[in-house]
Amino acid sequence: MAFSFLSLPLRSLTVVACAGLIAAPLGAAPRALPRHAPPAQPAQPAQPAPPAIPKSEAVGDTISPPPQIAWKEIAQLPAPAGFKEQPGLAGSYAGASGLFLIIAGGANFLPDQSPDSAPRAYWNTIYVLEKIRSEDGDHKYAWHPAGLELPRAIAYGASVNIEDGLLCIGGRTVEQCLSDCFVLRWNADLEKVEMEEFPKLPVPLAHMACAKIGDTIYVLGGRESVTGRPTHDFFALDLKQRNSPSGFLWQRLAPWDGSPRLNALASSGTDGETESLYLCGGRNPGGADGEDFLTDLHRFDPIKKSWSVLGNALDPAGKAATLMGAPTFFVPPHHLVLVGGTDEKLTTLIEENSYRQTAKDTTDPKEAADRNKLTQLIIKNYPGYSRNVMAFDIVASEWSFIGHFPSRPPVSTTVVPWDGNYVIPGGETGPGQRTPTIWQASVMKKARIVE
Repeated sequence: MAFSFLSLPLRSLTVVACAGLIAAPLGAAPRALPRHAPPAQPAQPAQPAPPAIPKSEAVGDTISPPPQIAWKEIAQLPAPAGFKEQPGLAGSYAGASGLFLIIAGGANFLPDQSPDSAPRAYWNTIYVLEKIRSEDGDHKYAWHPAGLELPRAIAYGASVNIEDGLLCIGGRTVEQCLSDCFVLRWNADLEKVEMEEFPKLPVPLAHMACAKIGDTIYVLGGRESVTGRPTHDFFALDLKQRNSPSGFLWQRLAPWDGSPRLNALASSGTDGETESLYLCGGRNPGGADGEDFLTDLHRFDPIKKSWSVLGNALDPAGKAATLMGAPTFFVPPHHLVLVGGTDEKLTTLIEENSYRQTAKDTTDPKEAADRNKLTQLIIKNYPGYSRNVMAFDIVASEWSFIGHFPSRPPVSTTVVPWDGNYVIPGGETGPGQRTPTIWQASVMKKARIVE
């Protein structure tokens, strides 16, 4: 399978060759996944019932149980111009501008192409979805022409809601990573998307994580070139300096202790006193001692400007969980919710097999054919990423399993807070596979009183 660059004669897309989930060859052999069966627990003796508490006394404490999430499909991304169907997009910018959801750019494989051998298409299309409220709660959704395209085909940047629109940060084209930043907003009077340039990043960056605390935007990790190593890049932009030409610039901050990473998870969250930044997982392909898939969780205190390590993300069996590009969001009062995860063993197998298949020393035609067949079989029968939905209690520092995603969960996407709910706009559901589904998450359980 030879790597090549290709450009299709369509204004809205550009194409680049790829293999596996991320264009980064790995040299380490696949490592076995941790076993998920929980250890047997010894039987516990029956406990006597606690004494009754007099009703005349004020009793009970307010606690926050793990949230319960209700999932709902609210829309399907429309087909791009010139195509009969929409295979879905990964790595898009996405955010809200009032009651309008904006989805821009992204990458996929064309419907008639096989992801094990076809190039990846990059897009500059902008989609706009309006939420039409209904008193009975049965809200409707309608797609609108954007009236604008991105200046180039871009994917795998970062995006976050700000007060007046969607801030798009960095990303990559076929050839290079970008430092460009800009805001997309919906102009209701003109019924079109408008773009405003923002300060550029100090370096080109793609596959990074992003989160917002108050008026400050944080960007973490990523890579500075399309084949570059993961970085420790950590930048902040203070929106309060927006009217100050000299102060409205990205500032480099001291990074976390631990590995550089790309495709990590990031979210803001509060313990009731301090709103902090949380960084989790990601990958460091080719790292020291064969390190690749990461499980560590870090906290940044924006007041003290200090980092701390909070251990590992855990799966339902209490084992360290490999997480990469998984949708992540904060549910008040103090839970982080993480959707899905990555099958480390199958992902590494695909990448290792593809790397050896294209290696110059693979001269045996039968070996090349066998490896190609194996890659096709894995992709065709890929079971999808983990459907586990986990919650991390910031105050108690505890992980909880809170349910399963109702379908094959997407990665390489973002979460958009939108009109009281959370929206996941498409993403990657397997190697070379995308989804056009726009998912909505609604929080069903709030804090309660227990005795």
